[in-house]
Amino acid sequence: MSKTDYDKKWLNNQLSEEESKSFEKTEEYHFLVKLDDAIQHFKAPDFDLAKEETKLNNKLSQNTARVVNWPVKLISIAASVLVVVGAWLTFFNGDKASPTTVSSADQSSLYLPDSSFVLLNKQTALTYGDWGDSREVHLKGEAFFEVVKGSTFNVVTPLGVVSVVGTKFNVEVWDDFFAVSCYEGTVNVVTEDIEIQLNRDQTWQSFDGFKQSGQNTLGKVPDWQIGESQFESIPLKYVLKEFERQYQVLIRTKDVNLEQRFTGAFTHDNINLALKSISLPLNLSYQLEEKQVQITGNH
Repeated sequence: MSKTDYDKKWLNNQLSEEESKSFEKTEEYHFLVKLDDAIQHFKAPDFDLAKEETKLNNKLSQNTARVVNWPVKLISIAASVLVVVGAWLTFFNGDKASPTTVSSADQSSLYLPDSSFVLLNKQTALTYGDWGDSREVHLKGEAFFEVVKGSTFNVVTPLGVVSVVGTKFNVEVWDDFFAVSCYEGTVNVVTEDIEIQLNRDQTWQSFDGFKQSGQNTLGKVPDWQIGESQFESIPLKYVLKEFERQYQVLIRTKDVNLEQRFTGAFTHDNINLALKSISLPLNLSYQLEEKQVQITGNH
């Protein structure tokens, strides 16, 4: 039986038990399984089908014989997955691809080339390049990761690197604030001056030269996924920065000690309630005008 016949019968679930065992030993089988998995998890953006078909044909005409042969066969068998095959080639073929950056003004999600899931918080940017044999992303902002098992997966930030194999964890990095929470599995955190391992339900934070670790008591998912921002003994200046990101406002302060520690939370869907949640425990007053907030200390 030819390779093409095997492909057709595999796609239509028509292989016998003996044929399946034989086919599963081939490189082509693993190629098809990887493609099928990518298709199942792929979230396609808006595509211009004609434009993508032209781009794919140009790529196929320039690639090596191995890359040309298989996608062409798959297209002939299942033309309906043309756009997905084009996206798959960007992720998996041997050509070097330009880095991909996903910027999130609001919360958004995506699947990486290995089907790992990422949920981005507001004002966050995630960049990844040619996947190849390594899994690495660059993060500025905050994101929650569900990493599928495989080779080491690195989240590179300006303040340190978070490494895992397969797990669920949250990474937050803003200016000099760096925090990691592990929700499942094990996470390794490496900075210029420290290396620490976090297990399930453990957290680690670094800000203003101060470092602390503790237990994650916030639940099964990060607080921002359920529309809240929670803090435990965090300097007020970081709390207000998070408030600005969530509500897209400018905060001005007067006679306020921005270094004082805040423990509490604010909601993401009611700005006045959120301001009260911060100001009342610290004996502050506020005035809200359109996209600006004035916070004043009470003496």
